[in-house]
Amino acid sequence: GPNSILPDGTTGLLFIESGSLQRVSACGKDQRLSTHYLFGQKTCSIHYNFNHDAVKCFGLKLSPLAFKALFDLNQNGLADKVLNLEKMLPSFPIDELMEQSGIQRKKAFLENYLLQYLKDADNPKLDLAEKVLQFINKRNDLPSVFELSQNFNVGYRFLERLFHEYIGLSPKMYLRLLRFNRVIAAHHQNENASLHHLALDFGYFDQMHLIRDMKLFTAQTPSRFFARHTPDLEWQHRNFLGQHFANV
Repeated sequence: GPNSILPDGTTGLLFIESGSLQRVSACGKDQRLSTHYLFGQKTCSIHYNFNHDAVKCFGLKLSPLAFKALFDLNQNGLADKVLNLEKMLPSFPIDELMEQSGIQRKKAFLENYLLQYLKDADNPKLDLAEKVLQFINKRNDLPSVFELSQNFNVGYRFLERLFHEYIGLSPKMYLRLLRFNRVIAAHHQNENASLHHLALDFGYFDQMHLIRDMKLFTAQTPSRFFARHTPDLEWQHRNFLGQHFANV
């Protein structure tokens, strides 16, 4: 629906200063959130129910490799999970962060804290993961997993392990997620585009494969999803969330 936050290949941190949120997942895993959290990759849409006047929170969206690059956190098994930040990253300076007054100071504190971790650590696997993602993102037509392993001269099993550890999804699932997001973006640009043409344009075997992916990632049929999830509604929702989740 219009309140859905779609899986888009990112991870993040969520800080709840007061009140609580109900996180409702299309995967069927609902959680009451009331402290500070780290969340892995999403493979299905979610939305938050909360009392606007009673909740004070903000979030930080992170790129796919950030957990591994910043915290050396193995992402294997983190997909669709929301985990207690203090348990996962005991050294994270939550008390200091909360002492900063106002969202701008919190943002500056977070940026300074995280930037100190982006040193030139010698990590060949991280370098490889970055190169693989750059290769994928530059392509108009998404490569197959076989093509990735050929291009980077690594075995399929190695690529699987790399993706699970550094990104939190299998290479096949990550590519499916990217392709789905490209379809959504294309439909937003041209709402008259038929599913048949979208499927062809983005390399789906047929229309049914696109429908299957849309049901997987949104828990809705394409017609129902597109009817309720217009670009305007998504913008309104993101803008509204931005006031509460101040995207750092």
